[in-house]
Amino acid sequence: MDPNFEKTGEIKLDSSELARLFQEINISGLWDDWGPESAVQVYDPRVNLEGILVIDNIVLGPGKGGIKTSPEITPKEIFELARSMTYKCSLADVDFGGAYAGIRADPFDIDKAKLVKAFAKKIAPYVPDVYISGPGEGVGKKEIAVFVEEIGDLRGATGKPVEMGGMPQETEIRKLGVRVALEEGVGIAHTFSILNEVSQASIAISGFDSIGLGIARYLESKGAKIVAISDRWGTAYKKDGIDVKKVLRHAGAKSKRSSVRNLGGITPLSRDGIWSTECDIFVLTAGTLGINEANASLVNAKCVIEAENNSITPVAEQILFKKGILVLPDILVNVCDAIASYAEYKGISPEETFSLVEKTTREKTKLVTQHSLESVLLPRRAACEIAKERILEAMER
Repeated sequence: MDPNFEKTGEIKLDSSELARLFQEINISGLWDDWGPESAVQVYDPRVNLEGILVIDNIVLGPGKGGIKTSPEITPKEIFELARSMTYKCSLADVDFGGAYAGIRADPFDIDKAKLVKAFAKKIAPYVPDVYISGPGEGVGKKEIAVFVEEIGDLRGATGKPVEMGGMPQETEIRKLGVRVALEEGVGIAHTFSILNEVSQASIAISGFDSIGLGIARYLESKGAKIVAISDRWGTAYKKDGIDVKKVLRHAGAKSKRSSVRNLGGITPLSRDGIWSTECDIFVLTAGTLGINEANASLVNAKCVIEAENNSITPVAEQILFKKGILVLPDILVNVCDAIASYAEYKGISPEETFSLVEKTTREKTKLVTQHSLESVLLPRRAACEIAKERILEAMER
């Protein structure tokens, strides 16, 4: 199958700008046997909208994926996110395919609701039969509510507010999924003599939002020592361990003044100071502050948990692997997101969802980690190989 590229809307641009846009939308060079099935670029000059929707593979069901808002997004990046969703949904054993959407804009300098509404109107023919939306970087429940209202169908997105049929306790479900993946992955690594048990581990956490705080609390309760925590403004470091109770008010800091860097009794470091922190387990919960080619060689951990989507670049992941660092990739750690989305879509109760998340995350983490360590494979490759088996079965039916 050839990818089907379309564009809708009208916009007047000079020749150089048009050349840039058409060069970017041409992701056909990325096509393989798994997808993408289509890519749609949309414009609305009235609200300065420039967006893209990539449908990767929908043999298992409609393409599931969020909306990312950033001034730097490219079709290639959105394709990579869509492909990650293809694999993640397959690993999660849910009947969703993979897709993703992006809006090129600064989320801190726009009327997000207005742009999301215009974007929904442009891609409405694809929703919900081909694409089911959800929150993403720069797009939250408020904007998803606007998206669904414009589409006129509650099935058009997951991650909705509870009053619109969204999943209650969504954050707690995600915390559980990350926690189980970490627990199971570290346990298996311990049997391979790669890691200490969690109770004896030192931890660094990049990105101190509600998920980062939840993980810090859990690991501290298990006896682990939290030696470093960072946010977008800086890093708090304490070799003997940071008391999580004392850092609660700094979680999700919205300004430099409330950064963890200003916590008393710690050594303040720069934002990038966390990368070289000596620790057993490094947890990433902030995608835009992740591990890349520039800092991967500095990472001084035995295991990295990618708890936020796309927080490690492919090259950086290879560097970590060659250093002997076990990386549990986002498509594995975040299968909980796909399960929660499917549960919302199907009207499954929160209680049953918690049970599904724990059972599936534990099973898949064990399967992927063992396959990776026994075969000396990059964990992401091991996860993709397992995900492809289910997709291939569906394609051959």
